[in-house]
Amino acid sequence: MRKRLQQIRDKLRREIEFAEQILPEILDLSAALKSPAGSAMYITPTELHRVDADRILRYDLTLPLLMTVRYEGKPVRIWSTGKAYRLGQIDATHLEALHQAEVYWLDARTTVDPWTITGKVMQSINHILPGRSVRIAPTDYPMCTQAWELSVDDDGYWLEVVAWGVFQDAMVAHVGANPATHTSVGIGYGLERLAMARYGIDDIRKIDVARVA
Repeated sequence: MRKRLQQIRDKLRREIEFAEQILPEILDLSAALKSPAGSAMYITPTELHRVDADRILRYDLTLPLLMTVRYEGKPVRIWSTGKAYRLGQIDATHLEALHQAEVYWLDARTTVDPWTITGKVMQSINHILPGRSVRIAPTDYPMCTQAWELSVDDDGYWLEVVAWGVFQDAMVAHVGANPATHTSVGIGYGLERLAMARYGIDDIRKIDVARVA
């Protein structure tokens, strides 16, 4: 199964063509909540894996990305993959430790917009799951002004595999860019779910490479 997850990563990496960046797995929660990036906290405190009183294991890649990336006068186009950790109900489509891929794009407002990023999402999903029926629905994330999720038809069941959105102006300012001239967008892929759809796996618990170490 590890090989299959790597194949999914490789296919996405070839499609996205952004620079790869390593993000921290352990975060200072108190520091995050004191910064504008703290608005990216969309799960409940009971779902957090705590290392100690102040630190947590990342629950997705968005928060560590927003705490790490800084604008340095040129567009930011980065890609990251790795584990995320959540305490919650484990079932056929949810794991306690899961693999994600995250894409972040900060650029001029004339260069990137919701339709540009939606087109990139559609291209990447068709590259991994060619010809698969998809369904796009609006969703809400506290750090985004607009957001969507995409589900694929998996033998009659709609399986959510990716979500993306346009970050609030406060998130653009937080990383050091000017919201009047720049915008930023993010895409989050669930790699185990993509593997389920691609390889006909009916229960995510059969993918046993995602465990809390």
